[in-house]
Amino acid sequence: MHNRVYNLFFGPLLALCSLGITADAQEITENDLRAHVKILASDEFEGREPGTRGGIKTVHYLAQKWFAAGYVGGAKDGRFYQPVPLVKRLPQSHIVTFSKSNLAQNITSSEIALIGNLAKEEFSSATIFGGYGIKEDGSAIDNVSGKAVFILGGNPSFIKGDAASAMERSEKLAQAGAVAVVIILSEESDWGRFSRFLTARPVSLQARDNDLKINGLASFDYGKSLAEAAKISWKEMLKSAEDGKFNGMDLELSSNWTVLTSVRKYNSYNVIAKLPGIKPASGSVFLMGHWDHLGYCRPKGEKDRICNGAIDNASGMSVLIEVAKHLGKKKFDRDIYFVGTTAEESGLLGAYHLVDNAPVDIKKIAIALNVDTIAIAPKGSKVAIIGRGTTDLDPIVEKIAVDLGREVESSTEANAFIRRQDGWALASRGIPALMVGGSFADLDLLAQFLSSDYHSVRDNYSETIELGGAAEDAVLHLKLAEHFANINSYSGIKGSE
Repeated sequence: MHNRVYNLFFGPLLALCSLGITADAQEITENDLRAHVKILASDEFEGREPGTRGGIKTVHYLAQKWFAAGYVGGAKDGRFYQPVPLVKRLPQSHIVTFSKSNLAQNITSSEIALIGNLAKEEFSSATIFGGYGIKEDGSAIDNVSGKAVFILGGNPSFIKGDAASAMERSEKLAQAGAVAVVIILSEESDWGRFSRFLTARPVSLQARDNDLKINGLASFDYGKSLAEAAKISWKEMLKSAEDGKFNGMDLELSSNWTVLTSVRKYNSYNVIAKLPGIKPASGSVFLMGHWDHLGYCRPKGEKDRICNGAIDNASGMSVLIEVAKHLGKKKFDRDIYFVGTTAEESGLLGAYHLVDNAPVDIKKIAIALNVDTIAIAPKGSKVAIIGRGTTDLDPIVEKIAVDLGREVESSTEANAFIRRQDGWALASRGIPALMVGGSFADLDLLAQFLSSDYHSVRDNYSETIELGGAAEDAVLHLKLAEHFANINSYSGIKGSE
């Protein structure tokens, strides 16, 4: 009967149907998307910063739209809102002094920036130079419990992978009992620029707080000055750090720390909507994107203070709203989840919280599709896959795109962004997560946005915002969701029925 209706009323669309495009899919238009972008990127939503009035308005807007489309709450408790406990820390002031054999030591450099775990951290401790903070087997250096540890930034030559990152090394030292970890920057690093990193992403997950009393950064000159105070050769210290068997060096300096920090703990929310499947035991499909942006990003007195985030990522949320509307009219085997994540701009925090507190068995997620910064590419753009080669799903995605008349970008260049989007929080846990669409197929066009309007007050809604490619990508995501949500078209999940 469905085909008879098409023949009677939609004859001109039969050619498109042969490519796999349904009339229902074609109803996702630029104007449909434009209506949501205009609202979400309006000044009324105040830049959608988590923990603000604008953030609350945003999560309510998403929940209302998904509820109206026939969805139920998808969080573990059956609600639309999944609390995400966050903490925001901003440095206020600090005093750090050193003594050797009860004699005060002069530190000639003032280039150190510190953030405390509590509003006031005050203690004395022994001081360790930890090299890179880890040994060649990846474990933390020994004898750091209760001590302040200075480690080098950069990447140690004797170990590869995530364990080599300064943040990962700092975390291992915290687990080993260090009370403070200060990362010493390389000689060529610009102190003024790098010191701002400490406040660039001041928000973190409360659940991922470690036991460090103090996190900090120091310049290369500060490290030299510290070595002089300890009466140890700085060159020899640096040379020792390159040995994978180096196990830290007691500087025989007593360090005295007083650090004041502004600390605010609060809840933001992931919005989770669920379209129940006929055979929920067969797994689930996730479509997701981050709803947050930067809020008020200029000081009082400026004419335009709000970073509205029209492209990043009101555009992505508009696609998810419209795709959900069309999927909500149908029945599928698997549960379909739509998720609006919070605090992506602070380091994918909402996505990490989602994985740590998933409402489903993450081993039975057929696919997770992340939608972000989608209003860049014009109509007719190629389709890129961020995550190409990381799953066995590329041929399926490509076929569906080609059936829709889309050309596919075959290179892996877009994978340069794989860790910069919410899908990484899932992919890093073994979930097949991809970001698919036109915005990342033309990296020169994307670079124009990233070097101009990105994360600025210029990322505003306008009637000329490019939504041609976004509308096509919405159709693509609709077809992908339909394919992966049914057992007959995709039965690839281990244990599915």
